[in-house]
Amino acid sequence: MKTISTMLSYYLASYTSLSRSQQGCANRTQFWGFFLFNIILTPIWFMLVVVMELAIAQGKEIFGTLATSCYIFIATLNATVRRLHDVNKSGKLLWLTIVPVVGPLVILYFLCKPTVAEDNEYALNVES
Repeated sequence: MKTISTMLSYYLASYTSLSRSQQGCANRTQFWGFFLFNIILTPIWFMLVVVMELAIAQGKEIFGTLATSCYIFIATLNATVRRLHDVNKSGKLLWLTIVPVVGPLVILYFLCKPTVAEDNEYALNVES
């Protein structure tokens, strides 16, 4: 149960840290905890937003879903860049996802790598 609450705290921290820049690192546990909760909670959140839009504006407004999509996208982008920093890679590497098939696989490889503690230019105190 402690593991679930820890991962939930990582998830909430990623959403509350959007005002900060994409500096710092996120270790594997933090990133994959965020990712897991994002996969579970995002569909639930979208269903709530759509139901509220249907009830309030009879489906004519799309601002809620658009705002939610942007917010989730930015939080995910922020967490991914911080994870790439943890393995001593630049966030610019995310542009590789444009390359079909190979790009996302390369990014997935870097996201699964262990923390690089020595000579990490993106963080002074990196936890494993």
